[in-house]
Formats: sequence, structure tokens, C-alpha cells
Amino acid sequence: DLDMEGVSRVFLSDTQAVWVTPENQQIKLKKNRDFEFSGKVHAGRSDFFGKKFEFIYDQFKFNLATIDSIRLKVVSDNELDENGNPKLIPLKSTLQNVSGVLYIDSLNNKSSRKSYSQYPKFVSDKESYVYYDHPSIYGGVYDRNKFYFKIEPFTIDSLDNFSSGGMKFAGTFVSGGIFPDIKEMAVIRPDYSFGFERNSPSEGYPMYNGKGTYTNHIDLSYAGLLGDGKVDYLSSSSTSKEIVFFIDSTNLKNAAFDLRKETIAGVGYPDAQGKQ
Repeated sequence: DLDMEGVSRVFLSDTQAVWVTPENQQIKLKKNRDFEFSGKVHAGRSDFFGKKFEFIYDQFKFNLATIDSIRLKVVSDNELDENGNPKLIPLKSTLQNVSGVLYIDSLNNKSSRKSYSQYPKFVSDKESYVYYDHPSIYGGVYDRNKFYFKIEPFTIDSLDNFSSGGMKFAGTFVSGGIFPDIKEMAVIRPDYSFGFERNSPSEGYPMYNGKGTYTNHIDLSYAGLLGDGKVDYLSSSSTSKEIVFFIDSTNLKNAAFDLRKETIAGVGYPDAQGKQ
């Protein structure tokens, strides 16, 4: 082994835009041009941050065992850079707690003399996560231990030219008990975060472990978990186009409220209505 210091970057493919920025400018050079490091791998429009990364020369790949996060960039539909080209926009969401293999190029094309559009290619080997506890989202109210999107193992090819429309991840949305776990596809939302939109089943979703029922539209992004529909709780029904769901409460703005005269578990409720 040869411990090397002062290594600011290691370029591996200019055609595929793959290079390494080692943490503390340190790498450990191994037999046959393999090396180990912590820090960042840049590949096309993506950045992989983590520790204990391995570059394997013969297989022209990285073993990325401990990825803290993956940051992706997509081409803007309506913004141009200073050269008049479509602007690259970094996604607000990152994929976290990931591991997998990054293939730089074809094994017979280490010099990148030929163009293989499917490279660079990343293959994850376990579940990863998107969290919504960023301070910009209601001060970080969505606790990542309870509220997250769990992504199934996935493959992303063409890391230097993928489209935002093709970026979809199958997984499960866990909302900390607001709703039951929901199987969905995480896609890139208009605010450049990962999330989804969907309607509830006709009978609605049970809320807060069955304490209420929600019916209609659900919208997840970096704007939070939003709704446009109806909340039924005890003998009341509330409808609003501006609903924000939190782990401990649901806020409705400009809601129409209807309380039916009814006795539930020995408690009487009067007729009451409210608008806006």
C-alpha cells in the first residue's frame, strides 16, 4: 500500500465526466492501480459522498459501500445558463444511506475512445431513503425516524444524460402514522424534490391509526405533506383545498366544517357549521 497526500483530484474518464475528490486529499494506492479513499465521486450529473470507497481498475468500477448521500442534477425545462444552454438544477432531495457499485465505462473502453451512452451506471444493492426533515420544511418537523420514503434497490444508467421525467424510484412512503404505509413511485416534483401525487381510495385512508379518515388528493414534496379533500373525525367533516398533514396534527385553511348532532361513546355533539 502507498499512502498518498496532497491529491486534490483523480480523473478517471473525461468523456463520462468521472473524477474523485478525496477527503483531506488522501488516497491509499493499492496493487494494480486500485485505490481506496473517502470523499466524493463525481459521475456525470451525480455526486456520491461517503467513506471507504474502492476503485477497482481491472473492472473499471467503484465499490461504494458507505454512501452518506447521492446528489443529482437535472436539466431545467425553462432556465438557461450563461452560455444559453439548458441549466442544470441540483435536486433538493438527496438519496441517503445507500450502497452499491458505480460502473464508469465498458471494460474495453477505459480510455473512452468509444461512446457508450449507458455509462456511467450505478446499481444499488439495498434499500435507501429520502428524508423530509430539512429546516426549510416547517422547521424540520418531519422526524426522519418516523417520516420518510424508503426506496427499493435500483439502477440508474446514463448518469451523464438522464432525464428528469425518467427518474422514478419504486418504494414505500412511511408517514409516521398519519396514513398507513403507501406503496408508490418517487418522482421529481416541480420544486425539484422527490415526492408523489395520488388520490385516496374511494373509502379514504384511515388517519392517525384509525382516529379519522381522509378522502381525496395527497401531495408530497419539499413543501411538505399536503392535501385537498375531506377529513372525517368523530361526528365532524371538514373540507379544504389547503391541508397540511403533520405527525401530531392536521391543519386546514379556509375549511368548511360540519358537525352533526350525534352521541358517540356517551358524548353528545350539537349541530354546528363553519365556513372559511
